[in-house]
Formats: sequence, structure tokens, C-alpha cells
Amino acid sequence: RKKKKKKTTTKKKMGKTKQPFKQSPFTKQDLKNAIPKECFKRSYSRSFQMLAVDLVHVGVLYFIMNAIDNIVYEYLGTFVWTAVWIAYILAQGVCFTSIWVVAHECGHESFVESKTINDIVGFILHTMLLVPYFPWQKSHGLHHHYTNNLQKDQVWVPSVYENVNDRGINQEKTVVETIWELFLMTTIGWPLYLIMNATGPKTKKFVSHFLPSSEIFSAHEAAKVNISTIGIIAWSICLYYYAATVGVKFFVGIYLLPLIVNYFFLTSITYLQHTDDTIPHYDDQEWTWLKGAMCTVDRSMGSFLDKKLHYIHSHHVVHHLFSKLPSYHAVEATEALKKVMGDYYVSDDTNFLVALYKNYKKCIVMTPDHENKKVYWWKKFSAKE
Repeated sequence: RKKKKKKTTTKKKMGKTKQPFKQSPFTKQDLKNAIPKECFKRSYSRSFQMLAVDLVHVGVLYFIMNAIDNIVYEYLGTFVWTAVWIAYILAQGVCFTSIWVVAHECGHESFVESKTINDIVGFILHTMLLVPYFPWQKSHGLHHHYTNNLQKDQVWVPSVYENVNDRGINQEKTVVETIWELFLMTTIGWPLYLIMNATGPKTKKFVSHFLPSSEIFSAHEAAKVNISTIGIIAWSICLYYYAATVGVKFFVGIYLLPLIVNYFFLTSITYLQHTDDTIPHYDDQEWTWLKGAMCTVDRSMGSFLDKKLHYIHSHHVVHHLFSKLPSYHAVEATEALKKVMGDYYVSDDTNFLVALYKNYKKCIVMTPDHENKKVYWWKKFSAKE
């Protein structure tokens, strides 16, 4: 008897396999049916417990650093004091990111079933991280709706060259270019995206998450944009008075630098979720919602960070397919999805920082597939050699 072939998932190890771009043999409903029904249940107790743990972590780190700052400096010296501050900044940056992810769940209504509670919690948490919640919610929703659509996606929209035989295009950035641009991307890239739509699609007019007249917003959404801006201004005033009380130097270390670490995680995670030479982008005429949603890569940072960041990077495929599924069910749901998706499921076990460097260095421009000119790949993977 012939043995049945097991479905394999597209996972990068020794070689690379492109994700299939033809119509999948399954539908979204098939995928949903494969996931246990309890995975879609949002629990008030479990969600708020998750948030409470994250807030406690932030508070404990803050109070410890505030208590030992002068003691460490006076009795242990500058070197140890500097090392302690670096450890705090990195740890608090991770905690800030976990808070951001909870607010992200609120934006998708995967935190609890009540839209009102989701929005109240999400607004407060994102405002404390200087994110305009409602405008972000709108643009992020558009990203989910048009993932990897070359004309309509909202973030990390790539450059496109139509001529696959053009050998004059640089296929990789230099080491210096890569490191410098990654530094800028992971430190100021997030605020630039919010302020001036950096890395977003081409627009007819200036677009900002703080400007109600921006074309990504409809007229009835202006009030929410203004509410978010008022929230940011109010929180900024609080931060100003706090900095005036504790001193600018302490404020930079206790809040601003952890926030920049948060920016690093946000930009690097979102970049790598949909930028990889094994997954395509689609012209609008070829694109479908399911094709776009599957153009997502799961990447682990190790069990501790995966859990601490609520699986936002390690189990992101299931999130794009079912954005209202709470993160604490993502692991179980992903295992169920793999059995149905086969090669359409993509994960990468490359070290996260290594993948960030390599992908940013070589993923420069996209060119059409040789068979289907409305499917695009990063040039190094698609150009004829």
C-alpha cells in the first residue's frame, strides 16, 4: 500500500522554498473549522490577568530602579551603575512592548468581547506609550485587510521594478548602509510612521495619524483622531512635569530609553512579519484577502520572549487569519492550522537579529514572477541568474 504523504510546512532551514502563490486548496472557513472552538473564546478574567501581570512588571522595575539608583552609584561605582541602568532599560523596554501588544489586542477586539472596554483599555495603554490609539487602529485595520497588497497595504510597502532582467539594480545594501538604516528604522521609524506615514503607501496628499483630514480617515472618524491627539498632548504634559520633578537625565533613563527599546521591537517585528524572500507581494488584481493574510512569517525569539510578548511574532500567521482570536490561544490554534495549511504556512527558525540584518540587507526591490507578472518577489529570489 502506498503511504500517504504528510503535509509539510514552509520552514526555512538549509534551503529556501517559496510559498505557493496559486489559489489554496482550502478556504478561510476550512481553517476556522480546524481550530478548536474554545480558542476563539475571549475571557475577561484571563485577559485582565494578563494585563495585570504586565503592569506589575512595569511597576516593579520602575520602583526598584528608582530605589537603588543612588545607592548603586554611591557604593558600587559608575561601571556597575551603568550596567544596572542598561539592564533596566532593556527589561523595561520589553515590558513596554508587552503592554503595547495588549493594546494591540484591544484594537482587534481580541482582548474582551466588549468593544467599549477594548477601546477604553487600548486608548489608555497606547496613550501612555505615545501612540494615537484610534488612528493607529484604523490604519492597522487597513493593513490587516490589504496585507501584502502592493497598492493598498499600509506598512512596509516595497519598491517595485518591472524589468526582471535589469542587472543594474543593486541587489544588496552595503554593511554600513544596512547597520545605519536599521538603527534609524528601529529608533525613529515608528514615530515617523505615525507623524508622516513613513514606509506607508504613496498618497495624494500628506498623511499623518494626527491629521483628521488624512485620506486614510473618513469624515466621521475625525472626532476619534482628535480625541487621540488630545490624549497624547495631555500625557505629554504629564511627562513634562514628571521630568521637571525628577530631572531630565533620570526621565530619559526611566521612560524615554525603554520607549525606544519598545520602538525597536515594534519596527523589527512588524518588518519581519511580512518581509522575507520566501513570501510574495501581490498586485491588486491578483491579490485576495486569504493570499495576503497567509503572506506572514512566524519567528521565535525564544520561549521567554515569545510568551512575554504574547506571541505577537512567533504565532502571527493565525493572528492575520483570525484577528479576534486572543493571544493566549495562539499556540494551540497555530498547531491546528499547520495541519491544513501545509506549505502555505511559513515559519523561520533563523535567529531573529540575524534575520533582521540579512533581510534588510538584501530585500531591496521586488520584481514580477516569471510565470505570473502580478505576483512579486524580492529581486534576488526572482531574477534570472
